Amino acid sequence: NGACNYRDSIQLSSLLYFANFTHQTPPYCIGEMISLHNTSTGSYAALTYDFGDGVIDSFPNPYHAFSTPGNHTVKLIIYTYTGCTDTASIDLFINYPASVELGNDTTICDDKTVVLDAGTNWDNCIWQDGSTNRTFTANTSGLYKAIVSNSCGSVADSIQVNMQPCECKLTYPDAFTPNEDNKN
Repeated sequence: NGACNYRDSIQLSSLLYFANFTHQTPPYCIGEMISLHNTSTGSYAALTYDFGDGVIDSFPNPYHAFSTPGNHTVKLIIYTYTGCTDTASIDLFINYPASVELGNDTTICDDKTVVLDAGTNWDNCIWQDGSTNRTFTANTSGLYKAIVSNSCGSVADSIQVNMQPCECKLTYPDAFTPNEDNKN
């Protein structure tokens, strides 16, 4: 039938490499060391982590502490012997520590009130009476305390509020008298 058949073969080799890493379970807080673990596969020559805050690290399993709250994208870049790269990234939310400042101890008139404010740097707040509002109105003498917390822990502050009677005392000038009878 005059047909020719040719057969040939080639061998393809593929170096598969995938950048990947794991991290410890959240929450993450400002200043807390976060551990990362390289789980990349394949053959590669080098790697770098870019923490998105100006810090670059080439250690396979680094620790890093962020100094600002918010979302941070962490990237792992692997470099192959042939000049190729692969990148894996994750977003980490870094939380601020809870804080509360009720101010200095104070004394007010017994017919007045003072509004104490626990601020906003927290997720949960509880006052000495069990209430959970941001503010508390003090209308009697006593020690007032707020405990605030978020995923980074809890802190407390207290303030002593003292009430005292305040008398309204009318005073009259006595330096002169309009009709010069020495009476006002």
